[in-house]
Amino acid sequence: MSVRPASLTTPESMLLDSSREVTFKLTTTGILTFISPGWIGMVGRQPSEAVGRRFEQVLHPDDVASAATAFHAILASGLPQRGFEYRVRHASGLWRWHTLTAVPLKDETGSIVGIEALARDIDDRKRAEEAHERFRVGFERGAVPQTIAAPDGCLLRVNDAFARMLGYVPTEMIGRPFADFTHPDDRADGARALDALGSRSDTFRYEKRYVTREGATVWTDVNVAAVRDEAGAPKYLIATVIDITERKHAEEVDERLKVSFELGAVPQVVTGIDGRLLQVNEAMARMLGYSRAELEGRPFTDVTHPDDRANSTLHFSEQIGGHDPVRFEKRYITRDGATIWADAHIVTVRASDGKPVYSLGTFVDITERKRAELDLRHANQLLEEATARANDMAARAEMAGIAKSEFLANMSHEIRTPMNGVIGMTGLLLDTELTGDQRRYAEAVRGSGEALLALVNSVLDFSKIEAGKLGLEIQPFQGVT
Repeated sequence: MSVRPASLTTPESMLLDSSREVTFKLTTTGILTFISPGWIGMVGRQPSEAVGRRFEQVLHPDDVASAATAFHAILASGLPQRGFEYRVRHASGLWRWHTLTAVPLKDETGSIVGIEALARDIDDRKRAEEAHERFRVGFERGAVPQTIAAPDGCLLRVNDAFARMLGYVPTEMIGRPFADFTHPDDRADGARALDALGSRSDTFRYEKRYVTREGATVWTDVNVAAVRDEAGAPKYLIATVIDITERKHAEEVDERLKVSFELGAVPQVVTGIDGRLLQVNEAMARMLGYSRAELEGRPFTDVTHPDDRANSTLHFSEQIGGHDPVRFEKRYITRDGATIWADAHIVTVRASDGKPVYSLGTFVDITERKRAELDLRHANQLLEEATARANDMAARAEMAGIAKSEFLANMSHEIRTPMNGVIGMTGLLLDTELTGDQRRYAEAVRGSGEALLALVNSVLDFSKIEAGKLGLEIQPFQGVT
């Protein structure tokens, strides 16, 4: 009985030994009865290792069910099966993809007695398809903005992340040149990138600005790779675009801070967490009389006044430990040995995990203010001393006045008593029989005594006035009309 394939190959195909194709035959029960020598090249094994086994035993476990379905479909319908894909383990241990075209083998009566198949190795194609699918999924769904452009810069595809970054939807961008979305000042750089990729480079990286739908500027880091054909000409360009706007803004701020630090009139230092001066600006170096190179790398305590080192170290430790910012007054020693007072304001720059990286100190020279405060304290001290002396002198003068008043009062009293006696006795003497000369003499004595008594009374009144004890007497008098 002769057996003929329904439709597959010429007899020569049964002898193929290509490393990419192999033919084999199976019984209606699925037993492999023949495998061409091409099996060696495709699988790395001898055909005899598989002949006599069921076909399921050489397939990947995940492909057994679909293979059995295709096998039974051929037997049931008598029709060929084309394009069935499955995996076979290679001698290296890797599973490789094959594609199969199978036809039923029929006898003279038309009954199916087996199956003949032609298998081709499509592993490279399948892996390329898988890689392409992974790229497609990664491209379309990835969080990183990406574009695919023609060699002339026309956008063929853009992913959602790129379109979203610029405020568009992908369909609004596809078909337009990337220059339409590029900042006008950066279009020349884009043209140079296209030229480089078209002639000599496979990759090109540069920074550029895009303009969003709303007109805002987005800074990006663009990495472009050229995919070339067999002749080496670029087929298309794949670009990965990273938004670096925040970094650029930070760099601009850093640059302004650097210029402010370097050229600013306010003395500033950057100190490491070990207490060494990492950077010193010109104003600080000038204030201390050193060059920047002479100060950088030294501990800050080297130029701190010896009496202030302990306090400065304590403030530094507290500020590094988290108690910042700190502000305090301290003294520095200049190159010439002079003392400078400074108002110090220290802040700590920390990493994202909160660990200190360095501290930034800003200083104001307050030497003149401190000198003025010292002069003022000295003047106040002298004034206090002068006031104390004046108060002492006033107290002494007051005591002397009191003593004088007491003396005058006592003396006036002591003088008035005998004086009243003299006046009284003179009055009695004048009441007696006297000669003219005696009466004249006695009257002179009485007049002098009364004058002296009036003088003593006046002195006593002045002493009362000084003592604040002056009193008023009520005496009758007759006014002049």
